[in-house]
Amino acid sequence: MVRPQTTLNNTPSEVGTMPIYCYRAEEEEKSCEHCREIFEVTQKMSDPSIENCPRCGAKIERIITSVYSYVDRGKDMMKDKNLKKMGFTKLVKEEKGKYRNVTQ
Repeated sequence: MVRPQTTLNNTPSEVGTMPIYCYRAEEEEKSCEHCREIFEVTQKMSDPSIENCPRCGAKIERIITSVYSYVDRGKDMMKDKNLKKMGFTKLVKEEKGKYRNVTQ
């Protein structure tokens, strides 16, 4: 998974309300330190992609990254009955080479 190195335009009021897009330089040798690494920009979905680095003007491309989503469901979230409801299986080692499914 790619982790962005720097962030632009993220103010507390914008984070969580608009998508965050990742960009990087198309050609590393023509880039600055900022766009050589992946950086984030908060934009509306209707905004056009950024074509040039905001610092050096080098040609950049939008990168597709995985989505991170965190939902705090409290301390009961990881209990065996909740894991089963969410479609997970939890195996507990009983002895060497033998495991028991505790979410049945």
